[in-house]
Order: sequence, then C-alpha cells, then structure tokens
Amino acid sequence: MHRKYKDYDLSKIKNAKKKSVKKSFSLDSLIATFFFVGYLPFAQGTFGSLAAYPIYYYILTHNNFEGFIRWMWITIAVLTIVGWWATKKYQDRTLTFDHKSIVIDEVIGMLITLTISFNWLYVITKWLDVLIDMQTGNLIFFAGFVAFRYFDISKPLIV
Repeated sequence: MHRKYKDYDLSKIKNAKKKSVKKSFSLDSLIATFFFVGYLPFAQGTFGSLAAYPIYYYILTHNNFEGFIRWMWITIAVLTIVGWWATKKYQDRTLTFDHKSIVIDEVIGMLITLTISFNWLYVITKWLDVLIDMQTGNLIFFAGFVAFRYFDISKPLIV
C-alpha cells in the first residue's frame, strides 16, 4: 500500500518532484522558493545556493568572528523553522514533494556549510589568495559554494 500525500501518490515521487506548478505569490511561496529564486527556469539549486550570499555577506561584514558564528547559527535556526513551515504549506498547496522550485533548503545548506567550515575555508582561501584576486570573504563564499554544490549534486554516501 502506498502512502498518499494529500491527493498525490508518493509512489510516483519522480513525478512529484518535476510536476509543473503554478507560480504563486503567497508567503509560503516567497519563503519556500526563497524570494522566487526557485521559479527560475533552470539550475534552481545552484541559484538557491547563490541566494545565500547576501545573508552571509551581511552577517560577515557586521560582526567579529564570534558574532559571525553566533548570528549564522541564529539565522540558520530561524530559516529552518520558517522554511519547514513554508515548505510544508507549499507542498500541500501544490501537491508536490521536494519540488525543484523549493530552494530554501539550498540556502540553509549553504549557510550551514559556511558556518561549520569557516575556519577551514579561511585557511584554504589564504593559499588561493595568491592565485585568485578576490576579497577573502568572497573567496570563502566561493570555495564553500563549490564544495556545497559538489556534495549536493553528487550526494556521496557519507553525506
């Protein structure tokens, strides 16, 4: 017996992920698609990951290291709670499951990656600083972005 997600059969999960959805400008859509980035016609996950940059950069430029880590975790917690609510509501309304337009998880994943690996990324970017002429904070984001997208796309067993 297959579980039903409202009126949609989750045994056809591939269809639920790719189902076309009508663009909606409701609060849950705004949050689940992260300001409608998820409605872009291609590479929604990549653009969703990039959409974390303004949050990261704002927190980075307005805090010292301890404040940066603290505010990143607070932001991650708030976005997780609000994103969970919005995603559930969005999926109920659109009869989808893990739809490609839902990118709030990409934003949160990027922020978690940057928070957990900030020290490590800082050390790595000091080596790359010689090769790439970029501000350290931006280089850290770029290195975290490349690593996050690699692991998000390849989904290795350990992750």
